Amino acid sequence: MRTPLTEHDLAMLLRNGARVIQGHGAAPRVVSHARQPAEAETPFMARVLALARPHGWAAYHTHDSRKSVPGFPDLVLVREVVLWRELKTNTGKLTQEQATWLSLLRHAGQDADLWRPRDWDAIVARLTQPQKGAHDGFC
Repeated sequence: MRTPLTEHDLAMLLRNGARVIQGHGAAPRVVSHARQPAEAETPFMARVLALARPHGWAAYHTHDSRKSVPGFPDLVLVREVVLWRELKTNTGKLTQEQATWLSLLRHAGQDADLWRPRDWDAIVARLTQPQKGAHDGFC
């Protein structure tokens, strides 16, 4: 079951070029989103979170990683699966530590990957897939 878009999330998506539709008596939903080729990592993160939350994803992001283990992924999304994601600009480079973390997570059977603004269509498809299995309402 989808959580309705909050006014804040809806406003942020619209500011960033999203097309949102609202069916008769239905909650608004994102149908497409304009890609931003020069988008910085912070607004990209906000855009991903604004899409994930109304679709039932719980999210964790370390806001100040200066005292954290180097290379740990930027974003952990949890619903019926756990997604470990490193976010970069379209031209940003992974550090060796980031590449190592993603490799270790994949080797452990985890869904770990790199997302960039140019991947937006695939990100929308992944985060808006209908939820599988029971849901306890935590997210």
